[in-house]
Amino acid sequence: MRFALDFRVTRKHQYRRESVTLERLLRARAAIAYAMTLDGAVYAPVFERLEREIAAMRAADDVMSRARRCLEEIMPLPQLPQAVT
Repeated sequence: MRFALDFRVTRKHQYRRESVTLERLLRARAAIAYAMTLDGAVYAPVFERLEREIAAMRAADDVMSRARRCLEEIMPLPQLPQAVT
């Protein structure tokens, strides 16, 4: 599974890697969708790539949720005491 890398220039002109989050992908997709309303389908490949990356990230999250549920079925997590208010 490949995710887009985002590089930003720091003050010393070195590149650092920014983390790719679902929120950032969703915002990028919205920005590209807006650009497509202005300029047409020229950005369609970028839009489709973002859609694939969003789907892959959501699928990975879904796999993790299923794995946690599987473990909870075998070994329930201990209940934490409720905070007294």
